Amino acid sequence: MSILAVLMAMQISLTVQLFVIFSLALVSGAAAAAVIKLIPIYFVHVGAVSGLAKAAGAACGFTMTSILAASKFLMGGYTMGFVIWALMNIAAFYVSFSRVGFRNVKPVSAAIAETVPAH
Repeated sequence: MSILAVLMAMQISLTVQLFVIFSLALVSGAAAAAVIKLIPIYFVHVGAVSGLAKAAGAACGFTMTSILAASKFLMGGYTMGFVIWALMNIAAFYVSFSRVGFRNVKPVSAAIAETVPAH
């Protein structure tokens, strides 16, 4: 997604921008669906965690729209907004792949199987 956001910020041509916009929408939707699909595997309280994930997605959508609008109003174009979007994606990748808590996560069924002795 970061590469697509950078391509969008470069404003190469209308054809490239349209391709990148649709690609960003496709990848964002697939990422959101993957998160919702993985929640029951790693969390016991599916409803609460699913609600939090959807609320975070809505907050990100609102924030990105606001950033693009501010970029258009202050700078006269969307370039800075897409640069900020690319930086936010890079930061998200860094947080998700560098945190120790996410490296050794076990699925809920595996954690339950380890604590319950077999008879």
